[in-house]
Amino acid sequence: MQSKISRTEYWKNHINKEKIQNLSTLEYCRIEGLKASTFRYWKKKLSDKTVTPGLKSPFVKVSVAKEKIDLPNPEWVASLIRSLMKGES
Repeated sequence: MQSKISRTEYWKNHINKEKIQNLSTLEYCRIEGLKASTFRYWKKKLSDKTVTPGLKSPFVKVSVAKEKIDLPNPEWVASLIRSLMKGES
């Protein structure tokens, strides 16, 4: 690794090269002589820093209610489907 650039810049450069070359991480690391686990570590570390503090997430927390749902009788559903398939109303 060159001493004139920081470790962060070194790994940013490799991550950008991997994207441009459109290779899998393993292929890129093999070609460049890098350890894949170290590459993944830096890729994750640098991607985590791209989140701007203070911005809200585009994701919404969802929870599922634990209530019992009454389903229709399966025989009635089968009969309805048969009727619809025959064109009856």
